[in-house]
Order: sequence, then C-alpha cells, then structure tokens
Amino acid sequence: MGPDAIAAIDAAGLVLWPALETIDAGIWHCRFAEGFTRRANSICVGDAASADTPLHGLAEAAALYGERGIAPAFRATPLTPPGVIALLSASGWIEAETVAVMAMSLVAPLGALPADITRHDPRDKNFQAAQAKLCGYTARQAHTLSRMLARLPGPAAGLLIRIDGEPLGTALVALDRDIAYVFSVAVAPEARGRGLGRALMQGALAFAADTGATTCALQVVPENHVARGLYLGLGFADLYSYTYWTAP
Repeated sequence: MGPDAIAAIDAAGLVLWPALETIDAGIWHCRFAEGFTRRANSICVGDAASADTPLHGLAEAAALYGERGIAPAFRATPLTPPGVIALLSASGWIEAETVAVMAMSLVAPLGALPADITRHDPRDKNFQAAQAKLCGYTARQAHTLSRMLARLPGPAAGLLIRIDGEPLGTALVALDRDIAYVFSVAVAPEARGRGLGRALMQGALAFAADTGATTCALQVVPENHVARGLYLGLGFADLYSYTYWTAP
C-alpha cells in the first residue's frame, strides 16, 4: 500500500473516532473530545499543507487545548511535511508515543459470526455499559465515548462475548465507505488466553466484509506484543506508524 492508501486509512481512522469539536486554525486541524484519548484530542496538519506551506500559528493552536484543560499534542504521520516536524522540534515539543497502524485486505464472505458473540448498535446503552466495564472507563470517559459513538457516520457494530450471562469480551467495528476500523478490543483479565480476542476479531472482520469493506485497519502500540501477534496471525500487516508530540 502506498501514500494514497495511507492517506485514506489515516483519514478513516479520524472519521471513525470522531472528535466532539474541531477547529481549523490555519493549517492546524485541532480535535477535541474532553481529553478522552489522544487520537480525539490532538492537532494534525490539514490536507492543504505541503512542503512549502508557511508555518505559523502552532502556539495559538496549542493554546486552544489549554483553554479546554487538555494537554496539547500533535499527531505526526508519514505524510506530515518535514517542515512541521522541524518546527515541533525547534519549538521544544517532545516525541511521546508511537502507534502502529496495521491493515489487511478483506475478501467476502468470511464466514458466520463466531459462537457466543452478539452484535449490538454501539449507541445502545446496555452495550456501552458492558464495554465501559471491560475497558475500565470512568463514568466521565464512558459518557464522552457515548457522545463520540453517536457521531459515527456509517455502519458500525459493538461486539460482546457473554459467558454465563457475564460480559467477558468486547470490540467495536465501524466503516467509512470501504474501509473498516476495529477499536477497543478488550477481554476481561480472568478470561484471557482462551481465544476470546481472536473470536472478537473474527467477528469484527465478518461484520466488515458483510457490510462492504474491502480493507480493515486497526491501531496498536508496538509494545503490545500479544495483540500484535494476534493481528499478524489474522493477516494484518504493518502499514505505517504515527507519533504523538507533546508541548513543552
């Protein structure tokens, strides 16, 4: 996959993890979601930016986050112009975290939904309560995510595995045109090592293929070797990485 694929998948990742507020301050595209996840609360460069775009206004963009009580962060991808990276470094910003984006092609059909997995509207309050418990969200984080999920633009599903009535695994999958993204895969600590994560991923891939996706992507920190091993075994491959820079 080349730069066009990276651009399309990166854009889908933002669309499918919606911010609650966005502000374009010159070339700086600022996303805000009450501080819940850096992906929804960081600056990136707008599509119009290029290598020769005049760079100014970074401090003003960062100040918008301070006004909202959010630590400023910039999200740099392989498509970010080198001049922006140089400006961040010269301004004292620091590389803080790298996230790997993995992707795979889908060929429908992928088979039936694995046993014990149920699909839900991700906006359903009962699903959200189970998801919040499994992911360890605070009440405020769960409320923010609920508002974000209400903004999903297309097909989406929340997946749950219940055993003896108890939710033990969850995942989210959503589509932006023909690109699917899987988010928030979580398994209860006492149920790990039993194949639930693989079953959730198979369920997510089946939903994605059934609803017209030709590509599926997800994000994972490189240090999560267990998750990476699972995704590689399912056919995902590394596509690119992005890095968060934090303000001084």
